[in-house]
Amino acid sequence: MICIKDDCNKPASATMAEDVLDVTATDNKWVTEEPTFKKANIAYCKEHFQEMMDVLANSRAIKE
Repeated sequence: MICIKDDCNKPASATMAEDVLDVTATDNKWVTEEPTFKKANIAYCKEHFQEMMDVLANSRAIKE
């Protein structure tokens, strides 16, 4: 895998996985059942992964 950033072609050294709401699923019943999620995997090189961690840390600090 390579880094997800547009201008970066370095090999990915870290990945983040997140459950994302699958809005195309036919079995999503918004009121009566649990929504359907799918796993999204995002790959970053070491440099861009550190940038993302800094952004997340700063956004948490602002909220607190």
